Amino acid sequence: MKPEPVTKIKAKFNKLAMAACGVLYLSVGNAATIEDARAAYTRDDYATAFSLASTLAKQNNDPAARNMLAGLLLTGKGRARDVAAALKIWTDLARQDYAPAQATLGALYLDGSAIGAADYKKAKHYLELSVAHDNPTSIYNLGFMYELGLGVPKSISQAIGYYEQSAKLNYAKALFRLGSLSANHLTPEGGPESACQYYERAAKAGYGEGAFLTGKCFATGVGMPKNLPLASQWYREAAMLDVPQAQANLGYIFEKGLGQEVNIPEAYKWYWLASARVPEAAKRVGIIETEMPSIRDSANEQTKAAWRQEIQTFIKDDNNRRGLLINK
Repeated sequence: MKPEPVTKIKAKFNKLAMAACGVLYLSVGNAATIEDARAAYTRDDYATAFSLASTLAKQNNDPAARNMLAGLLLTGKGRARDVAAALKIWTDLARQDYAPAQATLGALYLDGSAIGAADYKKAKHYLELSVAHDNPTSIYNLGFMYELGLGVPKSISQAIGYYEQSAKLNYAKALFRLGSLSANHLTPEGGPESACQYYERAAKAGYGEGAFLTGKCFATGVGMPKNLPLASQWYREAAMLDVPQAQANLGYIFEKGLGQEVNIPEAYKWYWLASARVPEAAKRVGIIETEMPSIRDSANEQTKAAWRQEIQTFIKDDNNRRGLLINK
């Protein structure tokens, strides 16, 4: 029998060492904090995140730990998915006036897909509790209910009021929605200039669709002074946030040299990333591959996998910077 390669032995040792450290770490008890659990989650170590959150929840009845534990149970990360257990934890926390749990329950009952069915009465109840704590997501969600008339009388004016309240807290979706309503002249200051201003604010708050439409504002000169370099900058931001139309537009900018040098390999990259979701991008991929087979040949599966990984890493890092991955 051949001896195991040294690299494989090292890998096994590292796994055992990490596991041992985890056991030792948990045995310390009071040394563990919710930030340690969040750090484990951020590095995709869901088993450790679950163990730490569970320990903190049992030992200290830490509401943040219980909240995180419920999120892990709902998503099945670190432990088998258990929707009923997650809802039970959040309901108990909501009774204790814990705003993040109220916001989560409101969102879950509004959408319904993660828990089986929507319940607008419960959604409104929990969202209103959370709004009392100035939770921007809940304020936005209440606006969404009024805009569409979900369990409440339909009212654009009330929806706009909630969106504006959420936007004051720099909530990206609210800023974007106000932009969309302004573009359709449904807000008091409605029009392309107001719409583009909202889109840009949403983009700066990290919203991919906002970045895409900000790029479009600068590219077309409608609502913003025409500026192709700025358009390219915002399209790239949106493309890195995996907005397919932005990826296609960025490919076109590189292919045609709009505001910068022509770069066909870079154009091909962005067209390819958009190709599964944007038919025109798929068409451009085919044309480039036919006319320039060397570009097609250089973009092997490993290269394409690296392109996809670059997008995923950017999104994850961006979410971490904004604190969006951890259910706080």
